[in-house]
Amino acid sequence: MLTKTGNKIQLILAGLMGVVTLVVLGLAFLSVGSPGTNRLRSIDQRRLENLSGIANCVEGRWIERGEFLKTLDEIIKSENCSYIPLSAFNDPQTGAPYEYKQVDADTYALCATFALEDSEGASQYFGDRRWQHDAGDTCFERDLPPRREGELTLPMAKPVPMR
Repeated sequence: MLTKTGNKIQLILAGLMGVVTLVVLGLAFLSVGSPGTNRLRSIDQRRLENLSGIANCVEGRWIERGEFLKTLDEIIKSENCSYIPLSAFNDPQTGAPYEYKQVDADTYALCATFALEDSEGASQYFGDRRWQHDAGDTCFERDLPPRREGELTLPMAKPVPMR
């Protein structure tokens, strides 16, 4: 049978263990982030992946055909973008279409609304700091890659029936 002193020690140890547990959980949230923050970071990452895919379509069409796609609808219908699911043209959280606009003869902008600032360097996933963003509405202006004068344009591949 434990004495009163033994009970007090057990209570103190149990309290200390509770405090240590809370401190460890708090530190884990600080280093990794809360589940809600991680979810928002993941959605922002998806936005970057979508915008990067759209940019690849626009620039690929320019390089291959010398055509500057002027609207999001033209991009969606372009053969260059047939590999991208239609859902990638819309925000993964709101379902709203991304904004795409032609700025001038060789510059376009892709816009999205981000939940978090890119302080963690999510844009580094692409190795391209031009995708770095703040929280909120952000537009990325991108220049079309240069084309050499007289450069041949590549014909788009057409499906051929198999025999």
